[in-house]
Amino acid sequence: MAREIKFRAWDKVIKEWLWIDGFETKETAKNSGYSLDGIFNDGDYVWNEGIELMQYTGFKDKNGTEIYEGDIVKRVSMAPGGIDFIGVVVYGECCFWIEDGKDAVSLYSEVDELEILRNIYENPELLEEV
Repeated sequence: MAREIKFRAWDKVIKEWLWIDGFETKETAKNSGYSLDGIFNDGDYVWNEGIELMQYTGFKDKNGTEIYEGDIVKRVSMAPGGIDFIGVVVYGECCFWIEDGKDAVSLYSEVDELEILRNIYENPELLEEV
């Protein structure tokens, strides 16, 4: 079974979420005003550096909330001797990771529980704590 491909985007200028349904072609983006990497303005394609794009990981936290890149996640170990971990969800080396600036652990685990605490765009102050 394939993972559902979904994106969300944070508009750094107006500080709001933009939800993108699937991969958008230039034509559908032109109709909505947004694309994955920019914005269409009066029919002309203009790069928009104010949009931060994040991909859905295919995982949900313990409350059923979808986990995206940029989310600050707490991973609680359910295995004996396991270690709890808090960090930001990032993509690298062909998989999603939780990293805290020093270490990283895989987002995927069969025995650990995940919980979204916040995200780095609405709560940048949490990055200092992480």
